[in-house]
Amino acid sequence: IEISCAIHSSGTSGIGRCRTDSRSLPSYSPAVWILNDGTFIIFLSFFHRYMLSDCSMEGEHVLVTGGGKGIGQAIAEAFAEEGADISIFDVDMDAAETTADNLETHGVDAVAETTDVSVEEMVIESLDNVVSRLGPVTILVNNAGVQIPASLLETTEETWDKQLDTNAKGTFLCSKHVGQQMVDNGISGSIINLSSRVGKIPSAHQGAYAMSKAGIIALTQTLALEL
Repeated sequence: IEISCAIHSSGTSGIGRCRTDSRSLPSYSPAVWILNDGTFIIFLSFFHRYMLSDCSMEGEHVLVTGGGKGIGQAIAEAFAEEGADISIFDVDMDAAETTADNLETHGVDAVAETTDVSVEEMVIESLDNVVSRLGPVTILVNNAGVQIPASLLETTEETWDKQLDTNAKGTFLCSKHVGQQMVDNGISGSIINLSSRVGKIPSAHQGAYAMSKAGIIALTQTLALEL
């Protein structure tokens, strides 16, 4: 199983500093997407392997967490354009269903599940549901995330837990259960975890968010060693 971590940043011009951590770092050149809002993401090994090659994505089942809008929606759209079937986990079911309906205009199958990725029972149930409809997941993009800016002295336990649970714990739970499904089915798939530059270079008023994103980087490296 290929494991990658995309570290994203934002800027109005779409130009800024990005770094990417991946088990395959020495072997690939980065592929860069610049979104309309200036956000840009570097996916190293995975997107070089698939999106920059003549390989069709037909037959792939891509699960995107937090795929109802924003970066996750853009990622799901790009995969669908290449022919992949898409599953979306999102706490906003209306947004997830609207995105899934739009993805099907590309001639692919797309399903949406109301899922809080920080709740293991919901992850398991939602994964079972999408696998029953689209088959085993071959590509997981852990995109779901929450950011609540505040100084550490003003951060409440509730907002701290919300960010750590959604960002770090959610990435762990989805990676654990999708990874197990890949192993059980003999799938040489890909797991892509979205981190942030503040996971490497912390910023003021981003303490909980930075800790969650730093944890995702460490989790990605551990997954690469184990899978």
